[in-house]
Amino acid sequence: MPYSQKHPNPRVIVVGAGIGGLMMGLLLGKAGITYQIFERASKVKALGALMSINANILPVFEQLGLLKEVENISLRNNGSTMFNSKLKEIGQVGMPNYMELTGYDFLVFSRPELYDILLRQIPEDRISFNKRILSMRRSAGGTRIYCSDNSIYEGDIVIGADGAYSAVRQNMHKMMEADGVIAPDHDINDMAIPVMVQIKDQAEAKEQRFRNSEWGPEANNSLIDDVKDFRITFGGTLGDMIEATPKDRISKVMLEEKLFETWHYRNVVLIGDGAVNAMQDAVVLANCLYDLTDLSPESLSAAFEDYRSQRFKEAKKQVTNSKINARISSGQTFIEKIIRHLVLNFIPTSVRARQFSKAAAYRPQVAYLPMVTERGSVKALPTRPSKRVMYEEMLVRKRRVVVTPYDSTQSACTSSAGDRSASVSVNGEGSCLTI
Repeated sequence: MPYSQKHPNPRVIVVGAGIGGLMMGLLLGKAGITYQIFERASKVKALGALMSINANILPVFEQLGLLKEVENISLRNNGSTMFNSKLKEIGQVGMPNYMELTGYDFLVFSRPELYDILLRQIPEDRISFNKRILSMRRSAGGTRIYCSDNSIYEGDIVIGADGAYSAVRQNMHKMMEADGVIAPDHDINDMAIPVMVQIKDQAEAKEQRFRNSEWGPEANNSLIDDVKDFRITFGGTLGDMIEATPKDRISKVMLEEKLFETWHYRNVVLIGDGAVNAMQDAVVLANCLYDLTDLSPESLSAAFEDYRSQRFKEAKKQVTNSKINARISSGQTFIEKIIRHLVLNFIPTSVRARQFSKAAAYRPQVAYLPMVTERGSVKALPTRPSKRVMYEEMLVRKRRVVVTPYDSTQSACTSSAGDRSASVSVNGEGSCLTI
């Protein structure tokens, strides 16, 4: 079916002003789509630890004109050394020639600094703070969200960017239940994954999520007691670093890895948790929304399913790799320690290079912004072209170049539209080129 010249301007509600939510808002703004971000916190909290990004998302920052800003807050890091609790080196990870492979450095920085860069791109009136979502209901004009301060907002599309166990996801499941649609068990049942500080079972995971629903110093004390005596490579202990850190800058969070099956329902759609994964989701979803031709339930469902189909395989791969890496780096069983020793010390560099190259090939870009020229020796997987961009480019070509026969004895061409024209003559015959 040919692409239509018509394209709507939906009212988009983005729930969650984390890195994923801010990237989503920024991309919607670039697409000329009306949006509003709703954040449950009363103000931005400068929390978060060391973070890294690489070629999988840096091309998008280059498209947005933000690459230099990100590089200015970053350190280049193409390799790391791992130590055990007694500071004995157990191996190294990384790829020293990452720049040669991808054309980008592997960057590390403080998470709040990247957050500040993204936040500065969002107009102040596009973010509403202290807006905790209690419920969602369908309305004649789309979907309404009901907040804890008794405010109500309506949008054509609701995007949940508020984490794996989000209010939007929970309310989406309620909408599905009301319609007799059963979500997969995997989407509803709790699941505990041991990451860094190991968690025994689902009951403990559920308790930890309840106790850590907000980042803050009150949830830190028990974990600090567990790790304060750990030695660090440059002298002293973790406790020394903790004592030197302002209490309001220390936070404990519940880290979980889970891939949900249900990504959308009616006019509600979700993006993932985790910075890079969430930003990649935002890029692909923004591309799909840009190509919308109307806001009918069928068009929205098709766009959301297109988004899921493009992202699910890669998201599943990322979650799987993250679980494996967590067990290799932090697993404490005898088998996990043996595997860690073998992986870090005996896998050939050529094998690591192939693994890095395969991972680095996935670099989705914003299809409606000028594309970044490919760099490095690793060929990037192609970004799906925007149907709307291709259609608009075709219209521009038709408007700018119109060839009509003309009388070669006349000194100039004329156009009924009054366009500027130039005559082109080949062997006494010519055409009128209207520009």
